[in-house]
Amino acid sequence: MIGLRRHPAWHQLNRLADGELDADSRARVMAHVVSCSKCPQSLSFVRRLGEAGRDMKHPSPPKNLLAEVLQHRSEGDRVILPAASPSSRRKRRLLPAAAAAAIIVGLGVASLTLTPEVGAGASELKFFPPQPVPGERIRVEYRPGVELTGETALRLRLRLRQSDDEPPRGVLGTLDELVLEPDGDGRFVGNYQLPPDFAYAAFAVENLAGDRLDDRQGHFWSVRAHT
Repeated sequence: MIGLRRHPAWHQLNRLADGELDADSRARVMAHVVSCSKCPQSLSFVRRLGEAGRDMKHPSPPKNLLAEVLQHRSEGDRVILPAASPSSRRKRRLLPAAAAAAIIVGLGVASLTLTPEVGAGASELKFFPPQPVPGERIRVEYRPGVELTGETALRLRLRLRQSDDEPPRGVLGTLDELVLEPDGDGRFVGNYQLPPDFAYAAFAVENLAGDRLDDRQGHFWSVRAHT
């Protein structure tokens, strides 16, 4: 009798990538990964998704900082420094803050010009609404590039994160998936219910066989919660 070898579940690969398996479980999963033609790619995908969401652990800048900096710029100020003449030591301490303010201005201006869609070569992935509130149901539309053309359906892979800490694995900080169906207009669409404490999600699209992946050239698509 020929036995069927089962691949590790996605939550097992997720815990392996995050270093959360005990020694015996890790050895058992790794023994399969090194002998499998598909699972190394899946494990690499899980790790890249994890890296894409780790920046959410850093606290956000004050909400009014961007508005204040933009106001200074509209009044003709191009360098954000104190009006008084501080000591040279004080100036040196303020240089990192000024640089951070300049970066925030750049990000703020970019956010005014970017659309809610990002291309991956000839492909694009859109979310409606582009900045959903936690717990909202979103619509996903994907127009494939050359690598995923001709499929009857596609799978959306996503990893959800919380902004400040690692929540229970069954709620956030893990992988989920959604099958996208063709809409007859060259796109693949689906709807996804976000969890109530959603803050950030990273996305990639693959064929149902799992051997072809569009991950935006390793950068992934992402959505942040509107708060």
